[in-house]
Amino acid sequence: MIPSDRFDGLLERPELAFDEERPARRFRGASVLVTGAGGSIGSALVRQLIELGAERVVCYESHEPSLFRLGVGLRDLGLGSRAVLSLGDARDAPRIDRLVSSYSVDAVFALAAYKHVPLAEENADQVAAVNVVALADAIEVCDSRQVANFIFPSSDKAVRPPSLYGATKRFAECAVRERGSSAATTQGTAVRLVNVFGTAGNVIELFAARFAAGQRVGLTDERMTRYWMTRREAVWLLATASTLANESSLYIGAVGDPVPLLTTTRRLASMMGVDDPQIDIVGIRPGERLSEELAYAFETVVATPVADILEIVSQRRHPRIVDAVARLRTCVATGDAFGARSILMDASFVT
Repeated sequence: MIPSDRFDGLLERPELAFDEERPARRFRGASVLVTGAGGSIGSALVRQLIELGAERVVCYESHEPSLFRLGVGLRDLGLGSRAVLSLGDARDAPRIDRLVSSYSVDAVFALAAYKHVPLAEENADQVAAVNVVALADAIEVCDSRQVANFIFPSSDKAVRPPSLYGATKRFAECAVRERGSSAATTQGTAVRLVNVFGTAGNVIELFAARFAAGQRVGLTDERMTRYWMTRREAVWLLATASTLANESSLYIGAVGDPVPLLTTTRRLASMMGVDDPQIDIVGIRPGERLSEELAYAFETVVATPVADILEIVSQRRHPRIVDAVARLRTCVATGDAFGARSILMDASFVT
């Protein structure tokens, strides 16, 4: 089995340029909280923030083994003294509030989310609870505590989403932008990430495991294309984007052209020494589509002062999103998955 960082060799373009001094100036000496800190991107972000000079990173995670492994890894690198390991659920806003207050947090990265597209289709209320309601609660905490920055990863799947997962990310983008009251003190920043090599549950990780075991892999459709980035790129985008905006903003990396998934799969097999990969075409799963998009037709993509980071500007507003999130909150509280699905797939928000 190849290490996850070697998946980066599947990238079909030059890696994005990095200007580490800009995020270093922002986070040097800072106190930061990261939800979903034990995940693939979360753990890499925690390490990066500490290496950039953050005085303290509060690592908030509900999955105990992941948090334990994160702590062990940081200690092995000599970085453990600046990490606070905190078990807890992203839906527990009072606990997040106590952590923000106790550690004088001035930036929150909200990475905790359910991410599996087909599973989301079967669990609408639970995905809404974490990906939308918990995120809305977290930014309310940040506003009340006058936290400077709130940063969260959206997805290219948020553009005209056919999936519930994508719809939750679109809702989150709109909700953070439209909270817009005079009481809002926190700059909200979203970054539309694309598919990230080396993340847990990613299709490339699944295919690698099957190739390593000598098994066949099931490709949904030979016409399917995807945009890709490395974990290093994802972390850099999240850390840097918050230094660019003066108000709630949305960014994306200059990720090049989409790549056929069949091409990526065959390159993976070659990297692993599999001469004759057995690939079956099994059909698109619920919530999937053949290709992804980076922006809506009503959005304009413009350059920023940082090379390879682009801002997505939209003149369309969604003031009704505030009421929609309130109704979604009721669906979550009552376990109304059908109602949650109906709200999330409302065409006025996702088209």
